Amino acid sequence: WTAAVGTEETIDLLVERIAAATDRIVIVADTPATGLDLRAVGERVMAAIVEALDRGVETRVLLSPETVDRLPGRVRRRYADRLADREAFTARTVEGIEGAFNLFDGVEVCLEVPNPLAAAEPFAMIDLTDPEFAADVRERFEPRWAEAAPLELTV
Repeated sequence: WTAAVGTEETIDLLVERIAAATDRIVIVADTPATGLDLRAVGERVMAAIVEALDRGVETRVLLSPETVDRLPGRVRRRYADRLADREAFTARTVEGIEGAFNLFDGVEVCLEVPNPLAAAEPFAMIDLTDPEFAADVRERFEPRWAEAAPLELTV
C-alpha cells in the first residue's frame, strides 16, 4: 500500500491511479471534504477519466445526491459535453453513501481519509493493492449500484 497525505498529494494520487487503469474504474463519493476545490478537482479527475475512456477503460461513477448538488456549473457542462454520451461511462446517484473510494481493475482500492481532527477537511488517500480486499469492496458496491438512479445533471 501507499499513502498520500495532504490535499494536492491526494488529488495527484487519484489522477495517477486513474491514468494507470487498464480495464475498469469505479468511483464512489459522498459529500467530498470541504477543503477540496470541486471545480479544480472535478476538472482534473474528469480529464483523467476522459483519457481512460479513450483507452477503452469502462468507468462507473456513483455519487450521493449531496455531491451532485455541489458540482459547479462548469463541471456539469463538461460532464454533459465529454462524458454523458460515452458508451463505456455510466454515472448514477443513490442516498446513503458514506465515504469515498475508487476501485481500479478489480485489484486496487484508493480510500479517501478525512482529517480525524476536522472531518470537513481532507487528510489523505490510501492506495491498497489487494485483490481479496478489492473483491470485497466490489461485492459491497454492486447492490448499491443496482439500486441507484441514472445521474441526471442540469447544466
